[in-house]
Amino acid sequence: MSEDLYAALGANRDDDTDVLRAAHRKAAKAHHPDVGGKQDDFERIQRAWLVLRDPDKRHRYDTTGTVDDQPNNDEAEIMQMMIQAYDQAVEMVEHGGDFACVIQAAAKMLIDNRAQRLLAVAQTKAEIAKHEKRLSRITFKGDGLDIIGNSIRTKIDECKRSIAQLEDIAAKMDKANIRLIDYEWACGQPAIVNPAFSTTRPWTMPTNFTF
Repeated sequence: MSEDLYAALGANRDDDTDVLRAAHRKAAKAHHPDVGGKQDDFERIQRAWLVLRDPDKRHRYDTTGTVDDQPNNDEAEIMQMMIQAYDQAVEMVEHGGDFACVIQAAAKMLIDNRAQRLLAVAQTKAEIAKHEKRLSRITFKGDGLDIIGNSIRTKIDECKRSIAQLEDIAAKMDKANIRLIDYEWACGQPAIVNPAFSTTRPWTMPTNFTF
C-alpha cells in the first residue's frame, strides 16, 4: 500500500476536487520551505496533489491503493520550475515593494523565460539554414574522408539537438505556468498564464511591473 495521499493534504477520501484544491493550498502554504517547512514534506504534498487532481489517477489510487511512487522526470522538472519561479518572485515582490502579486510575478518569469528559449530556437534554426547552404555549395571529390562535409553535418546535428532541448524546456514552462491557475495571492488578482493556452483567464499585467 502506498502512502496516504489524502492524509498528505489533510483531506478526506470523499472530498470533492474543490475541497482537495483548498486543502492542497493550505498544506503547501503551511509546509513551504520558505516558512520553515521541510522540503520532503512539501514535495510529498505536491506529489499527492498531482495524483488527486487527475480523475483517472485518483480513481486508480482509490481502487488499487497504488500510484507511481515518484513523479517522472518531466513532472519533477515542471514542479521545480514552479518552485523556482515562486521563490524568485516572492523575493522580488517582498523586496521591491511596488508589485503585490507573487503569482503574477512568477507567471511572468515563466512566460519571459519561455520566450527566451523560443528565440534561441529561431536563432538556431537560422544557423542550421546557414550550415545547410554551405553544405550544398561544397563538393568533396576525393576518395578519403570528407572532413569538412562531416564537420558541417556534425554542426547541423548539434543544432538539432539543441533545438529539441530548448523546445522541451519551453513546453515544460507552459505546463508549469498553466498550473499556477491553481494558486491565488492575497492581492486578489488571478494568476497569469500564457494567453495562448488559456481561454478562461485573460492576460493582465500591471503597468508598474518590471522584470
